[in-house]
Amino acid sequence: MPDTEIVRHQSAEVAQFQEPTAMGMIAQAVQKGADVATIERLVALKERLDRTEAEKAFYEAKARLHAKLPQIEQSGVVLNKAGGVQSRYSKYEDIDMILRPLLAEEGFSLEFDSESQHDKLLMSGTLAHRQGHRETRRLPLPLDTSGAKNNIQGMGSTVSYGKRYLLGMLLNLVSKGQDDDGQGGKAQLLTQEQRDEVEFLIKETKAEPAKVLAWINAPSIAEIRQVDFKRVMDALRRKAAK
Repeated sequence: MPDTEIVRHQSAEVAQFQEPTAMGMIAQAVQKGADVATIERLVALKERLDRTEAEKAFYEAKARLHAKLPQIEQSGVVLNKAGGVQSRYSKYEDIDMILRPLLAEEGFSLEFDSESQHDKLLMSGTLAHRQGHRETRRLPLPLDTSGAKNNIQGMGSTVSYGKRYLLGMLLNLVSKGQDDDGQGGKAQLLTQEQRDEVEFLIKETKAEPAKVLAWINAPSIAEIRQVDFKRVMDALRRKAAK
């Protein structure tokens, strides 16, 4: 038998023992004249397998991404009425500059959306992977009316604020250089916005409020201190990311 015939014969024998793909099974079923119900079951099987593969690729890429994520510098400041630093935060533009190339490298994209709900803005953030799997987090936020902001400025400030926190929820970002201005924040309690965020994450993660409060020695969410805010949010984000 010529060499080419031997190779062709061996290839045919190997093909007989290869596990058929879902697409191959569908093609075979169509060729053999299978009924519609059988083909529909095979198509449903293929869709489930595709979703499983997409989800696996998503979490593998996310694990690689987490290994590369640096801590984010807190270059933004919130001043109190006396002009002192009340709190610090990472600016969205700083986060975006760091994240954008890392997300692109692993095939991720980010999408944000918002809708008005009475006196609040419901924001959503979605982390999507090129193979199709995606995860979405939602955050209800009161409109920022601090200072002399008009409605448009308040909306823009709220959206920027929401994007930062949604990114933290989706990617478990950690801020660097937390500065409590000489520990002065120990006597300061959370703002209404911060309480809303803590309550939302407790509900989202199905955490037990009593355990969270006991962990930071606070009688209630309204009595959580500013100095403990980052600790609570980081812990809840880690829980949400699992």
